[in-house]
Amino acid sequence: MKKRFRFVHYISWSVLFAFAVMACGGDQKAKEDDNAAVASLQAMEREVIDVHDEVMPKMATLNNTRVKLLKQYGDENLSVEKRTGLSTAIMHLEEADSLMWDWMHNYNRPDYGGNLDSVRVYLENEMVTVTIMRDKFVSSMEEGEALLTKFSDDDH
Repeated sequence: MKKRFRFVHYISWSVLFAFAVMACGGDQKAKEDDNAAVASLQAMEREVIDVHDEVMPKMATLNNTRVKLLKQYGDENLSVEKRTGLSTAIMHLEEADSLMWDWMHNYNRPDYGGNLDSVRVYLENEMVTVTIMRDKFVSSMEEGEALLTKFSDDDH
């Protein structure tokens, strides 16, 4: 009877130990999956920041272009056509500048300890927003610089 009790006791503890190991293994797998998901989201966040970092160093150039266009706009002898072109270009540069500042003020670093699906959606939306900002920034700079070149060529 004692041997049978020991055997049952031994089996019971073995089964409990096996379940504990399997449970820890499941937790380990879930933890590894979460770590992989967080790493993927952090890479996505880096891409969002990289888009911002691509245009941020050009902020001074954007503002310098806007100031030059404003100076041109101040010329009382400008034709209506040139004044309209300058006005549009200045407005586009101001929009780009505003989009940059709005994005920077509204961006919130994600909480990777929270709901990872929400983080993914947030970062996907931020990628759309920052890409629109970058594209507006680049196109307005090209427009402004083209006008400055054109007016420079017209003066010669």
